[in-house]
Amino acid sequence: MANKLFVDGFPSFFAERDLESLFLPYGTVLHTEIVRSPSGGSLRFGFVEMATCQEACRAVTELNRHRVQDGKLMVLLAEDTGQGGAVSRIAKGQMA
Repeated sequence: MANKLFVDGFPSFFAERDLESLFLPYGTVLHTEIVRSPSGGSLRFGFVEMATCQEACRAVTELNRHRVQDGKLMVLLAEDTGQGGAVSRIAKGQMA
C-alpha cells in the first residue's frame, strides 16, 4: 500500500485525467480516484496509485505543498484501513 497517495487541495474542476497528468512526471500512474459528493461534485481530495513505492515517495517530495491554481496540494502516503479502503495519517488525526 506504500504506493497509494492521498491528495488534497486540488481545484474542484480537476478530473481523474488532470490528477494523472500532474503525477506522470514522477512515474507510472496506475489509478486515480477523486472523491465526490452525492451530487457528483468534487470534494477536492482523492487518491493516486503509483507503480512503485519509490515513485510514490518522489511524488510526495515534489508535489506536497505544490501550488495548483489558487491553492496548495497536500500529498501524503495513504494507509490501508484493512476494510478495502485507504486514508491518510492526517485524515485519521495521526501526523507522521
